[in-house]
Amino acid sequence: MKKILFLLLSIALLVGCTTGKTQKPSFTGTWYASQYGCRSVVHFNEDSTITISSEANSAANMTVGYVVSPQADGYHFDLKMGMENRGIALFDGADHLQIGIVFGPEQYAPRPQKYEDANSTHGNLMLDLYRDPTKIISVLDTKVEAPAEAAIPFERNKRLGRGLNMNGYVDANPVDGNDAPMTEADFQGIAEAGFQSVRIPTTWVKHCAKEAPYTIDADFFQKMDWTIEQCLKNNLAVSIDQHYYPAINMGEDDPDLTWEQNLDRIKSFWTQIAEHYKDYPNDMLFFDLLNEPNMRLGADGLNKLHAELIAIIRRTNPGRTLIIGTPNLGQTWTLGELKFPENEWNIIVQGHYYLPHTFTHQNLEYVPSAMVGHQVEWHGTENEKAPIIRDLDFCQRWSEQSSRPLNIGEYGVCLKADQQSMNRYFSFMQEQFQLRGFSSHIWAYRGLFGLYDLQTKKWNQESIQALTNF
Repeated sequence: MKKILFLLLSIALLVGCTTGKTQKPSFTGTWYASQYGCRSVVHFNEDSTITISSEANSAANMTVGYVVSPQADGYHFDLKMGMENRGIALFDGADHLQIGIVFGPEQYAPRPQKYEDANSTHGNLMLDLYRDPTKIISVLDTKVEAPAEAAIPFERNKRLGRGLNMNGYVDANPVDGNDAPMTEADFQGIAEAGFQSVRIPTTWVKHCAKEAPYTIDADFFQKMDWTIEQCLKNNLAVSIDQHYYPAINMGEDDPDLTWEQNLDRIKSFWTQIAEHYKDYPNDMLFFDLLNEPNMRLGADGLNKLHAELIAIIRRTNPGRTLIIGTPNLGQTWTLGELKFPENEWNIIVQGHYYLPHTFTHQNLEYVPSAMVGHQVEWHGTENEKAPIIRDLDFCQRWSEQSSRPLNIGEYGVCLKADQQSMNRYFSFMQEQFQLRGFSSHIWAYRGLFGLYDLQTKKWNQESIQALTNF
């Protein structure tokens, strides 16, 4: 009898151990993640929905259904939402879960085989999740103590104030004016409209050699000289923006130069620009190093490139205030991924903000979230304002904790929106920026988002009043 009981007990223990080895961990419950250096809370609900709450990005806050399909080494993980997506979920023990999801057509966004694969696609959601909240560190947790000289860029950021992106002039963009000429009266008009500074989107690659040392055309420098002088003449501070560089910030292949050669080329640009403008006033001329860095650079690559460009510029411009953007196309929610060279404080950090995209980019066919064929209004309700306030609260906290001033280098609404909605949105955004001490540059002077009509030679006075008389 004892032998039988012992045998039954042994079988029970064996079955229990085997079950424990093969049983998959559960998704259900609350998890914590660090996204772009900031904290997110993720809850897998009993009804097969997932709720995501991010401290940095209101657009990522959602509750959606999900579908899980067990595979040999993990799970296929797909969200039940309007946008096409596919992902992978991998457990590392019961208390650590990684989910990588890509968005878009499968030919452009194939299902990732590893968590890291999701990072190679522009549209992605990456969640490195832990059950234990103490494993997550946010950049907002620590206050950076700054030296006295850190006050300099804050003062110069005030000088940028309420600004305008002067597009369609030297950015070689056929959609926004195709480099239409400007006159002295145009610069006077910008100042009279109430703007304190201009950001000049510039496509330097259209005006330089393709062979080392990648010399910038002398006649283009002359055009830029005249442009900057007109700005200064009208008391407009100027930011020279390295805007379009197809191989670096637009994800396009370059048949003539390698990736490394293109990086050398942009370093050469800033070597030449810095030398050329080294004697211009430090409190009126700013260098904006790279617009909307592409995903290919990644955070590490961008931080490395920034450090190299800063070192180059400092050789000739030790007192110049520099403007640097954020990873992942200049989004505000990637502020937490920036790293700065040691003892380098004369920097303004720039983020771009166009949320909600369904309103600001409505009916633009090149934007997936644009809801083509639908008129989207913005009434300025508390529900509409709340996610924007939350995002800008994060930006303000990041600025305070990191001791770095912030510039909203782009925001705006395309002309397909109705005028009253634009008025409400512009007034609210300017109020929020000034309340928080952010400088800003609205997109844009002309074109699809333009405040100025090239045909009639007139400003949109309702938009101007909303921007200046909120």
